[in-house]
Amino acid sequence: MVPVPSGWLRILNVSSGHLLSQTYLSLPPVSAPSSSKSLSYPESWATQWAFIRASAFGFDNPGNRAYIIRNRLTGAYLRCQSSKFEHRGKTPGSVNAWEIICYGNLDMWRLEINAQSKWKIVHQMTGFLLEEAVVPLLDGKELVCATKTADRRKTWTFT
Repeated sequence: MVPVPSGWLRILNVSSGHLLSQTYLSLPPVSAPSSSKSLSYPESWATQWAFIRASAFGFDNPGNRAYIIRNRLTGAYLRCQSSKFEHRGKTPGSVNAWEIICYGNLDMWRLEINAQSKWKIVHQMTGFLLEEAVVPLLDGKELVCATKTADRRKTWTFT
């Protein structure tokens, strides 16, 4: 069993090498090209995230191995919700981090490791995987959470 890393870390997409990033509460998180700045620079806080056990928020069920994912710069929690875009249908699909309030099931994720020792970030309620989409958004790529099929765009490493 591999432990989930603690502290502030960067979440890197295996397929593109882009980092999960959020610069403002009013903007969605994106997968953006990585910079070489160390974790100690405040400018890099947009790309730093922490995995917090859901039980720390009072969401404590026996055997619950869920985490809440929080951005260091904005203080917001990563969330999967029903898509607001018609072309995606009615399944959950949008990923956002607009609020600094944790809402439980919408914000809970579990982490699974694959055979290549890479992480899958799985939405607890739907079972859908966090994915870097091919759609450009802001200075990076859009993040979605819409299918359970594994591939490299849905695989992450932590640095």
